[in-house]
Amino acid sequence: MASYAIYIFDYGAPTGLRLALANPSHTKAIITQNGNAYTQGFGTDFWAPVFALHASHNGDAEREILRATGCLSPLRSGSILRAC
Repeated sequence: MASYAIYIFDYGAPTGLRLALANPSHTKAIITQNGNAYTQGFGTDFWAPVFALHASHNGDAEREILRATGCLSPLRSGSILRAC
């Protein structure tokens, strides 16, 4: 794909922004609707296990916390955390 416009929404916005930053010359437009692009926009209580997993470089203990709380359930069908 030589170029694209990307639509970002809600908590998926950082993923879209990372894609845009990876190849900025290919990104022709970013359309955002309520896209969160900053850490302060995430609720700390809900996202604490996810941030712990990220900080641990995907440690087994942190993955088990996410499995136990069900945080990964909505993501398993997608490609972001398919290996969990």
